[in-house]
Amino acid sequence: MPAGSTTRAPVATGTSPYSSFYDVKPTMNTSYKVVYSGYTATSTYDDNYVASESAPFTVAVVRDVKIDNAKARMTIKGKVKPDYKNQKVKIKVKKGKRYVKFKTIKTTSKSTFQVRLPAPGAAPRSSSSRSRSPGNAQFVTYSDVWYTYTY
Repeated sequence: MPAGSTTRAPVATGTSPYSSFYDVKPTMNTSYKVVYSGYTATSTYDDNYVASESAPFTVAVVRDVKIDNAKARMTIKGKVKPDYKNQKVKIKVKKGKRYVKFKTIKTTSKSTFQVRLPAPGAAPRSSSSRSRSPGNAQFVTYSDVWYTYTY
């Protein structure tokens, strides 16, 4: 059952008590339940199987974020899928042992963003930055870390 829905719909059916659901790929947070209709023996050598169903379980889905290096140094650009138009992306920079807020930017109407990261300082040094797009009922929170180095 997709997030926000109240009804369940069949996604796969099988004829044996064993089933594999590797081909089911949810596109948003989805709750599943496996239902078995049972089996009545047709001969003395067969077993009877009682009808049963599993407890509901949820598969969490994270937004697909593609990150590229822009042409300028210390600049990253990315695209968030599916459809994350004009939404906030939080950029944090590591100061000591913690990440602190650096900038909050909005994606464009094409769900892309670009941000220039702070330089790590005198060589040899490195710094790390983290981006985060908050989750909602349909998707889990996305978070990623980048490292920049000076030599």
